[in-house]
Amino acid sequence: MRKFRTTVSLLFRKSDLEFFKCMRLTKKTFNFLVNETERMARFSGQQTREKPQTSTSTALAATLWYLSNLNAQRDIAERFRICQGHLSMLVKDVVDCLCHMADTVIQWPNEVQMQEIEANFQTMANFPGV
Repeated sequence: MRKFRTTVSLLFRKSDLEFFKCMRLTKKTFNFLVNETERMARFSGQQTREKPQTSTSTALAATLWYLSNLNAQRDIAERFRICQGHLSMLVKDVVDCLCHMADTVIQWPNEVQMQEIEANFQTMANFPGV
């Protein structure tokens, strides 16, 4: 019997740059979000009859792929070996979790940091006022 590798494990075999291109975040941030998401009731590992258990890493990766690439849900579901209806449910659940933790993980720059960012963008891209 042929053993399939999970899409997430294949993503982690990519270089840091290739992973970032696919997921739009670093491997370290991805792992952090997996750990934080697993604290939420939906992904705490308690399986119910109504909701099939999907690993948190697969749910997060599929959701990030959906949010950051121009692929149809049908194609993403096939890539992650889940059905399209389940993907739709996972996207909603993961986005709900991300919104719930937004206040603790999103930090806006202070005034000094904003000035540094603006100066760096000016230097890097000759694009003032960013």
